Amino acid sequence: MDIQASLDFFEILVSTKSMDKLTKELYENAIKVLQKQIPKKPIQRISWKSCPLCGQGIGVNNETVNPKTIEYCYHCGQKLDWE
Repeated sequence: MDIQASLDFFEILVSTKSMDKLTKELYENAIKVLQKQIPKKPIQRISWKSCPLCGQGIGVNNETVNPKTIEYCYHCGQKLDWE
């Protein structure tokens, strides 16, 4: 099962099944974690790049030789897409 399939499963489960508050919170946290594993392109600022999720700088500026070595945001864990 890939990440998107797992994400879809949890989203359907949370929206259709009656469950106690703690279980629902656990599933919602699983959804947040899985969403961070779907790569997103960094946002280009004037001279640097930021995370598309939290907006924090990701240690890459316009002179960085190989930004692809940074796979995840250091601040929130969002997977980055450099393609």
